Amino acid sequence: MSNYKSGHEDIDRLAVDVNFDYASTQTVTANGIQGTIQMTNNGVWHTLGAGASISRGITMNNTSIRSDSVVIFTLSKRGEAVDGAIVHGVYNIADGLCKWAAVNVSGANIANDAIIFINYHVVN
Repeated sequence: MSNYKSGHEDIDRLAVDVNFDYASTQTVTANGIQGTIQMTNNGVWHTLGAGASISRGITMNNTSIRSDSVVIFTLSKRGEAVDGAIVHGVYNIADGLCKWAAVNVSGANIANDAIIFINYHVVN
């Protein structure tokens, strides 16, 4: 007889949705194992052409993150496809936080005040 559970018994998936304006702060707190972060582009990425990157990484504080966690980010923009236009990655994963950075490789500007949805999932 197996001691393994099947289905979704006892799975607690805390989801958190937060917003921030990248021009005002580069730190966001989202304490759930998954959620959506809405980042307003307010004058930051629209000035970046092909190969340009966010000048500062984004720090996500999250009590679910451990130093051995896998943190997955995906991106989308309302009304516009991302489709490889933004290459991004997670780095400096530590207990309670990680950093995220992105590079605009599209060759085009990203509109001022565009909202970029950063969907995340923490795997422990």
